[in-house]
Amino acid sequence: MNILERIFRRNEVNNNELIIGNQIWMTSNLKTTKFRNGDELQYIKSEEEWELAMVNKEPGYCFYDHDPENGESKGYLYNWYAINDKRGLAPIGWKIPNINDFEILIKYLTPNEEVFSLEGKNGLHKVFRSIDLREKLIIKSQWSGIYWNTDNEVNLFKAIPSGGRGMNGFNYGSVMAFWWCYNEFNEDGAYFFNINDCCVEIKSASKNSFFALRLLRE
Repeated sequence: MNILERIFRRNEVNNNELIIGNQIWMTSNLKTTKFRNGDELQYIKSEEEWELAMVNKEPGYCFYDHDPENGESKGYLYNWYAINDKRGLAPIGWKIPNINDFEILIKYLTPNEEVFSLEGKNGLHKVFRSIDLREKLIIKSQWSGIYWNTDNEVNLFKAIPSGGRGMNGFNYGSVMAFWWCYNEFNEDGAYFFNINDCCVEIKSASKNSFFALRLLRE
């Protein structure tokens, strides 16, 4: 499909889509409580439910700090078992991006971006350090405590800080964004894409972490 066909498809189907290079992204994080077949996801609230989901590898979602207003503004947070479920979490026509999809996005936004890459016991870790890249990814007015190079509002990817949920509860709700990648590291871990106060990263986390999802057109 060429770029003109993509533009037509975007205007015909959904105004909440963003063309970046040859990719079409959703302009906001996913907010769904159902799989494609209509089955409901479990809302994971208590620590007991969190631990059971981890032990039983059950799909689930939550709002940051269990505040529905955060769910509305930041998108919902999902564990990796939700995005890997055979019933399908992404609506028809969309997919959960993999590592390569995020790297294509980075290469388009900053063609000369340098990457620090290593592999170790926690899997692959890629670090992209340019301020220019972060400025093109985020809506700066939505972020706190981060130094930016200019006052220009670029926000090509329209990222806002979504925070996440892990072993120590909810963290980084105003200063970081985390999105799952559709790539496993091992039986217990998977990869995610992260924007923080110093860089953009691809690294791994427990599958029972809860991160946002930004979908990509298939």
